[in-house]
Amino acid sequence: MASQGQEAFAEAISAGLGGAFSSSALYPIEIVKNRLQTSQKKQGKKDEDGKEAEADSMSSVANDLYRESGMGGFYKGFQYSAMQSATEKAIYFYGYTYIVRSWKLFFGDLSTGSSLLCGCLAEWVHLPISLPIDAVTVRIQTGKGGSNPLKILRDVIKEGGISGLYSGWTAYLV
Repeated sequence: MASQGQEAFAEAISAGLGGAFSSSALYPIEIVKNRLQTSQKKQGKKDEDGKEAEADSMSSVANDLYRESGMGGFYKGFQYSAMQSATEKAIYFYGYTYIVRSWKLFFGDLSTGSSLLCGCLAEWVHLPISLPIDAVTVRIQTGKGGSNPLKILRDVIKEGGISGLYSGWTAYLV
């Protein structure tokens, strides 16, 4: 019979594998979304011919990406996103298991509210590790900084210090 620690570890590994799998399925959408968000085309601007440029859409960004890079363009930097997702999910499940066990030890059974609180706390547990990976992944996806993760990591730290790796963390407070 497996111990509680072994069960928690197995759940964390399963969650990590699930995160990597879902990342592979959703990655093309994520890369198009990130490119759309950082797109330079805006309505009201003029193109090279003096005509008003149209705002980008998901399909126009996807078409441009396919024309530039083929199908491989939809998976540029995928390995880092899969690593980030797997790490995030594994740490979340392991953290959630630990937090719930601690809650039960000190306060007894979980109510709906305390279960939600434990889930929120577990979500924050993975941030110190997953946000820096995400910062690198987004730069790879958008073509800003090349594709060498260590160079991108150095550039992010050079530009914004260690806190540059954690830009966007406030979104998790909502």
